[in-house]
Amino acid sequence: MKQRPKLLLFTSLVLIGVVISIPLQIIFQTQVTALNIDILLSQITIFNWFVIAMCLITLSLTFNGHKLLGLAIVPLLLAIHINNYFVFKYALHTQWYLPLFASLGATALALLFIINKTVRFTVKNPDKRWWLIPKRYQKTLPIWVVLDEDLCVLAHTHDLSKTGAFISMSEDSNHFLDKELELGKEVKVLIGNKDDVEFHCKAQVVRKAQATGSYPQGIGLHFEDVSMIEKFHLGRILNNPTLGL
Repeated sequence: MKQRPKLLLFTSLVLIGVVISIPLQIIFQTQVTALNIDILLSQITIFNWFVIAMCLITLSLTFNGHKLLGLAIVPLLLAIHINNYFVFKYALHTQWYLPLFASLGATALALLFIINKTVRFTVKNPDKRWWLIPKRYQKTLPIWVVLDEDLCVLAHTHDLSKTGAFISMSEDSNHFLDKELELGKEVKVLIGNKDDVEFHCKAQVVRKAQATGSYPQGIGLHFEDVSMIEKFHLGRILNNPTLGL
């Protein structure tokens, strides 16, 4: 799934709107201004805070299509219904039908989530959220893989991203890499020449693949514990159109 489902985007916007609407309603109804923010905060009830908190939590899960999204919908609906009940019963400046329609709308959106096949597939298959995968750059660069203090192997990147690299060697050397680099093994990688290292960090073996299509036989590495300065260096490598061609 290369693109985020539109229902997730729409719901994320709705949740942002709900969070913003709560203080705006208080401002319009009580004529609170930015100069007396303390009064504004005092007007926000515990039920309002409950709705805001659940909206923000659900917003994060919704935008990323997280597997816990289904669990967040129930407390979010509960927060909205409880808040709207007290608004319906006690609010003096609110039309009676507004909290009713708000509750019905929230319930309808939740049911739409439940019956939507795309959303259910996304939540149940987090590995298919390809829109979260950083862009891969086809770059052939020397990369040194440090297996231990006495063993360092030179390979080449086939592609590179902000979070990892796919590397390969000659056919004979690939057998060595395949044998030494088991899934889950942690190594250190250095991109560039030994005397001019442009990027280095720890990495973990997350994939071992045979040649297919345009991809050679090789190893997939996930970068770990990348410092801010190294992220800057990696970004410079990725954004240089002439490097690694």
